[in-house]
Order: sequence, then structure tokens, then C-alpha cells
Amino acid sequence: VGAYLGEVLRATRGGTWDPTRGELRAEAYRLSLPGGIKALPVAAAFERLTGRRLEQPSDYARRITG
Repeated sequence: VGAYLGEVLRATRGGTWDPTRGELRAEAYRLSLPGGIKALPVAAAFERLTGRRLEQPSDYARRITG
């Protein structure tokens, strides 16, 4: 779910995936978007799926892209 969200953001906003470093946890998957925006779509989806945050993926995308 998070990788799909990241790919949609990348394709529609012109971003790039940052190289992963360290332990491959949800936070390791970062997306750089224009304007210096750093997105964590996999972590955002994980938080939603585990109930830690109730933000919809569309709301997350809207929040980070302005």
C-alpha cells in the first residue's frame, strides 16, 4: 500500500526514491519530491494499517504536497 502510494506520488509529482540505508524498516523508504519535500509513504501506510494514525492515504498525500 505504501509503495503504491509512493509510486503515485513519484509519478504525479516528479519525485525520486532515496537509496535505502540501514535496517529495512518502513521509515527506510523515503521519497524526495520537488521543493525539498521528504515523504515516508510506506511508514504512513503502516501507521494507518496498524491503527496508530487514522489519516487516509489521500489526506497524507495532500498534506505533504500542499
